Amino acid sequence: MKSRTVITAILLILSFLHAYGQNNYASNVKTTVSGEQKLFIHYDIVVNDDAKFFKVNLDFIYEGKKLETNPNNIYGDYGHAMTPGNKIIYWNYSDDFKGDINKVKVTVFAFREQEPKAMFKKGSVGNDSYAPCEIVFVNHSENADRYEWDFGDPSSGIENKSFEEDPVHTFKKGGSHTIALTAINTKLDLRHTFYETIIIKEHSPTKADFMVVGYNREVPVTIKFENNSVNADSYSWNFGDPGSGKYNNVSVLENPEHKYVNDGKYLVELTVSNSVSGFSDKMSKEVILIQPIRKVKTPKEVKPTVSKSAYLKHKTNKNIWLTAGIASFGTGVYTMLNSNKLRDDYKTATTHAADIRSKIDANEAITPIAFGASALCAVQVYIQAKKQAKADKKVSFNLVPTSDGGQLCITYTIK
Repeated sequence: MKSRTVITAILLILSFLHAYGQNNYASNVKTTVSGEQKLFIHYDIVVNDDAKFFKVNLDFIYEGKKLETNPNNIYGDYGHAMTPGNKIIYWNYSDDFKGDINKVKVTVFAFREQEPKAMFKKGSVGNDSYAPCEIVFVNHSENADRYEWDFGDPSSGIENKSFEEDPVHTFKKGGSHTIALTAINTKLDLRHTFYETIIIKEHSPTKADFMVVGYNREVPVTIKFENNSVNADSYSWNFGDPGSGKYNNVSVLENPEHKYVNDGKYLVELTVSNSVSGFSDKMSKEVILIQPIRKVKTPKEVKPTVSKSAYLKHKTNKNIWLTAGIASFGTGVYTMLNSNKLRDDYKTATTHAADIRSKIDANEAITPIAFGASALCAVQVYIQAKKQAKADKKVSFNLVPTSDGGQLCITYTIK
């Protein structure tokens, strides 16, 4: 009978352990009975790992059978959130048991509590992580029944907090945001917080800018505009010229042109935007256009006489003689230097001496001719310069103001 009772108790214990699938941290279980029909149960919770909290259960075995007990009759270190150390429980058994209390076998089970563990991941992320960016957070916490979120976005006001299991938050500004999720187990009064930092990107600002191409400001004129805007993909132009027509006065081209017919001041405005960031900007410039300067007839034109032609002829001849003189002088210097070199070669020559001698004679014949030609050219340069100066004195130029428009015309007189 006793062996059968022991086997039954062992089977019950193994069944209990299998059901819970955890280690039993309870040890040194002892029982004592008082005269007040109380069974005192002493035990220790011994920890050899990082476990902090335990759930304690009891089994009462009598003659191989498990006793049914009223939990309200059991007091002490029993139930949830027990901590390591020496423990005591007592059972008021008078209402639950009528047999021999000394034959009751007590088993204490101290199982590790499943503490809350906070964890989350980002679900869908909007706008390619650029502000404004909506993010869905997926909660992967364990052993928790309540949640507290802080999105690290104080500028969003009350929306910076949430108590939903899987919240959604929109980050309206770029930057670094540290998300905090606290998972709470209200039964154990335990909590755990998980942190993760996310980066919300921010678009570069959109800047409008353009320049007016060219320098012609006399109407009628077609003005070209060069667009130098930054981070823009949409353009809207207003040329400030309503007289050109409703549709001619505007454009959506990146680098447009516009024809102005009348003079005056025109305020050209460019508005740009970015379809991705939603940013926009505008700028304007004033374009001033004038009437063309009137061409005024000058006094009766006097054509240059032969003296002007002579001036140009002598100037040309002077340049020709100067070029020839430089060439002749250069030739003379070259042949003279070459003769000196050939003489050195001739002194040491063992072969071809006759050829070298012939070259020396040829160079020595050319040298005086070249220098003579150079001298002749110099004389001619001087003569032509004198004639050019004489012809130049026969032509004079005068600035004559016109009667209207304030312009000056140039006249010349043959003396």
